[in-house]
Order: sequence, then structure tokens, then C-alpha cells
Amino acid sequence: MLELRHDTGVQEISINGKVTVLLNLTDIDFIERVFNAFDAMDKQQDKYQAMLAGENDAKKIFAAARAMDGEMRELINGLFGFDVCTPLYGTMNTYAMADGLPVWCNLMLCLIDNMNDTFTAEKKKTNPKLQKYLAKFKK
Repeated sequence: MLELRHDTGVQEISINGKVTVLLNLTDIDFIERVFNAFDAMDKQQDKYQAMLAGENDAKKIFAAARAMDGEMRELINGLFGFDVCTPLYGTMNTYAMADGLPVWCNLMLCLIDNMNDTFTAEKKKTNPKLQKYLAKFKK
């Protein structure tokens, strides 16, 4: 039986050595989901900051932070289609700070940077490969 194989651009990507995802970083549907999720996450961050600014009761702050962490985890896990937050963050709140940003934001910016780099690399490959095939069929 003939079996056709072609490159789909799907890569196995390790995130912080703790969880692996399979993605084509140039898949426009995935890119759209990333930007939609990032937009929703940004709104969640604004809500979180407003909640912290207006509340003085520590118990209420902790309860709200747990609830909002749960909502952020749903957004992140929904983006990838499975639970990446538990292996990646454990019990750490996704609003915890690292390198001046919430850890959820670091993940998203890293993802966007890698999507951009992959797109740039793939575009560089396109023209020479296309020219090769065009030359072949012009004969």
C-alpha cells in the first residue's frame, strides 16, 4: 500500500522541561487562538489588579486570587487543549511574578516570540523551494 508522507510543521515543544505540546507555530488557527486568549488574559489581569487595589481583607484577597488563578488556568489549558498548568506551575498562582511579569504573561510572550521566529524562518525557506519546483515544471 502506498503511504504518502509530508511535513506538517508540527513540532514537539517542551515548555520549561515540564510539559510537552505538539504544535505548528505557523498554524493561523492556533495563532488566532493565542491572540484571543492573550486578549482575554489581559482583561483578567486588569480585573485582578483592580481587585487587589480595592480590597484590604487578606482572606478575601486570597480567595479571589485562587478563583482568578483558576480562571487563568482554564484560559491557558483551553489554548493547548489539555492541562499544561499543573505540570508547568504546580500549585503556584499564575499571577505570580517572574522577570517583572506574571508567569502567565511570560508563557504567552515566549509563545508569541517563537511563533514569530518560526514564521520568519519558514518564509525564508519558501521562495527558494518554490523557485525549484517552478523551474522543474517550466521545462
